[in-house]
Amino acid sequence: MKYTPIDCALHDYLEIACSSKIKIAIEHDDGRRLTGYADNVFSQNKAEWITLVNEQEPIGPIRLDQIQRINSLQPNPHFKLIEFKPIGKK
Repeated sequence: MKYTPIDCALHDYLEIACSSKIKIAIEHDDGRRLTGYADNVFSQNKAEWITLVNEQEPIGPIRLDQIQRINSLQPNPHFKLIEFKPIGKK
């Protein structure tokens, strides 16, 4: 599947989550809900990805254009809920 770049503002929220090690929940296009501390955003194979860490074990990588929304699971001054796509859109 061809990668569709996400909006730069959305990418910025992920970078903030990683640099601040914010615990987040990612709702994926396929219905999965992945929870952990934002760890790394990176580019590989012409796509962008994020990894999470939970209990010192990595989760992912998760392709950024397959994220529906992210929820912050801890208080922070940057965001609480970020909608990546309208519900039901892939």
